[in-house]
Amino acid sequence: MGQIPAPKGLLLSMLRSCSPNGEMMFQLEGEGGNKEHVMLGSMSNKRTVSVYHRNGRDLEIRVDLEIGGSILEYTGKLSSRHYENQRRLDRLMTEYVKKEAEEMIRSVQEKKVDPFGFGQYVRNQIGFKAWKALDWHETFLRL
Repeated sequence: MGQIPAPKGLLLSMLRSCSPNGEMMFQLEGEGGNKEHVMLGSMSNKRTVSVYHRNGRDLEIRVDLEIGGSILEYTGKLSSRHYENQRRLDRLMTEYVKKEAEEMIRSVQEKKVDPFGFGQYVRNQIGFKAWKALDWHETFLRL
């Protein structure tokens, strides 16, 4: 099977369901390629899973995460008091979460496991008869 490293546990939790709180460290690329770190605390998130298909085929799953929290620590050079810098940090953290989530999803797809429960959303959308005819693990691998 495999394991998801402990530092990525909160991301796994957010992809599985809405998480009540937590802290997450973001490693961002700052100006000149320098590494910057942001620690986000008092986090909350809302997860929305949407399934798109044509007659139970050509499946597509979209996961939207809304993440909120407070910046506890920032090692970069930008002043977080300026709105433009807040927007930049928000964009960088969004890119970070998207990249990490896509990597995690690809990793579990290769192992043919669905710890996020996406299959349940697909089953509910396409109906039980189509679900029974579907090899979910193979289908999930191709999404």
